[in-house]
Amino acid sequence: MEKSVQQDQKILSNLASELSLEQLSSIMKNARALDELGQYEEAISWYDLVIAKNPLDPIPWYDKGNVFDSIGKYKEAISCYDKVLEINPNDTSAMYNKGTVLSRLGKYEEANSCYDKIISIDPTHTGALYNKRITLNKLGMHYGVIPMKQKQIL
Repeated sequence: MEKSVQQDQKILSNLASELSLEQLSSIMKNARALDELGQYEEAISWYDLVIAKNPLDPIPWYDKGNVFDSIGKYKEAISCYDKVLEINPNDTSAMYNKGTVLSRLGKYEEANSCYDKIISIDPTHTGALYNKRITLNKLGMHYGVIPMKQKQIL
């Protein structure tokens, strides 16, 4: 099996090396269209082709992560978001999506780490603030809430 994967990667790399920028742009459009049509495995193949041509472009990694998230392949999605973050450590979109996936997996502390980093970059990021509150609640903690006694209004 490992040999087959290596052969597939070599074929992709050889094919990708011959692609022009215009062709790569077209491939990205096709991949996104396939994703929107629910043809996820095909979309992933197209993203892999773009990644083979330029593995340091964070956009196909990000989009591929979103496809994996859509089909419930959360570990693969996290791996793609991690790749984006290797390329661009301050990419709050990839951090946010990674945090969301980690929350789905019940890894609330790891998700909160993602949200904390986002908030350190953008203190007004409403999604990160909201999800941090939810995940902390899941951990039995509270964030930014001052307990108040209920008063009866007459």
